[in-house]
Amino acid sequence: MTFEFKKLTGDEPIIEKVNQEPTKKASMIGGETPIKEIVKQPIKITKKKRIPPISGTKDGTDLSRLRQGRERHEGFDVGQYVQSVPMLFSRDGHNQWLGDQFRGGHAFLLLGGPSFGDLMKETYEFKGKKRSVKEILDYPGHVTMCVNNAVKSYRPNMWVCVDSPDHFIKSTWLDPKIQKFVPFCHTEKTIFDNESWKETNTKVGDCPNVLFYRRNEHFQHEQFMHEDTFNWGSHKKYGGSRSVMLVAFRLLYHLGIRNLYLLGCDFNMSEDSKYHFDQDRTRGSQTGNNSTYKALIERFSLMKPDLDALGYNVWNCNPDSQLKVFPHMKFIDAANRACANMPNIETERTAGLYDRQANMKKDKEVDLKKNAAKNIADQYSETDRKEIKDKLDTARIKLSNLKKLAEQEPTDENNKAVRRARTEFRKIEKEKNKIWGIVK
Repeated sequence: MTFEFKKLTGDEPIIEKVNQEPTKKASMIGGETPIKEIVKQPIKITKKKRIPPISGTKDGTDLSRLRQGRERHEGFDVGQYVQSVPMLFSRDGHNQWLGDQFRGGHAFLLLGGPSFGDLMKETYEFKGKKRSVKEILDYPGHVTMCVNNAVKSYRPNMWVCVDSPDHFIKSTWLDPKIQKFVPFCHTEKTIFDNESWKETNTKVGDCPNVLFYRRNEHFQHEQFMHEDTFNWGSHKKYGGSRSVMLVAFRLLYHLGIRNLYLLGCDFNMSEDSKYHFDQDRTRGSQTGNNSTYKALIERFSLMKPDLDALGYNVWNCNPDSQLKVFPHMKFIDAANRACANMPNIETERTAGLYDRQANMKKDKEVDLKKNAAKNIADQYSETDRKEIKDKLDTARIKLSNLKKLAEQEPTDENNKAVRRARTEFRKIEKEKNKIWGIVK
């Protein structure tokens, strides 16, 4: 048996030995290598050895495409399609559609500024009683999202990060009640045990209630709200300055939030004012953060007309914040506004809900009877009503006298007289109710 090879590119297997007679015809292999016959038994081949990427994936290019999008730094405007592009994913890359789940809703975004720590010490009148800020934020109807370690001061409904997973407290990762949004590139990274101060073997992808997103790092305000990935600022080649706030901002809009209230949004870091949780910052870090704040102010200023056009309403609840792009709103006003349609959960009624429809049916039947009785009663005059009333009064007196007599002389005759008088009384009463329009 012979094989004819025309051209090899270097990636094809090299056939070393054949032990079986040919049984089937074929025309091409590899696109340019015609073969006259193929053997039935497997052939021994020698393949090019490849070193798998650290991630363990078969092809590192596949992984980068899934996690970063078309280009490493760029996001692309996806337009206004009827069906949105996938934005959130499972650990295995399956699309997890959560778009508009809070359609038109309200949310509080909790950032790291120390003003939130001061706010948490306050109490306000809310839904009929004095409550702490924590109790108000916990009240049903309020949607909350934290970034980074702001979760240490308040446990929200949702949490988002951009930096390495080992920067954040372990309890966030392990809490199934907090829905976590994490960059796709962190799926196989491990979390840090901040209690024992040791590395762990627990991967982000092993933690409960985690969804992943793709990000880009070239900020372009004209397409920020419509990109196929989440922008978190700019790579240094495009001017630098990146922030998790940008991801949270776009993510909440994607989830359907249209009224956003910023808490802990100070945009000013100094030696005496860092975070509302325990974390020191070097002078260099303070300078870097303040530089990022300035960049964010400029970016939000550029985005503001687009946000207004989209109906994305944003308020800053810190009157002393350096971010003045968005109007100020007091926290308690924001809380009342966000929960305006939510009843008082301590006083709302449950009695009658299970048999409400049956009772409504009975009430409807009674109303029909009353209307019918009224229509009949309208056919009688005041004279008719007076006559039947006098007749009923006479029958009542007669019945009363016969009862007294039967008590004094309990004979069969007297008892029969009482029964006859009672029957007569009921007959007249029924007639009286008809004339007077009374329904029983």
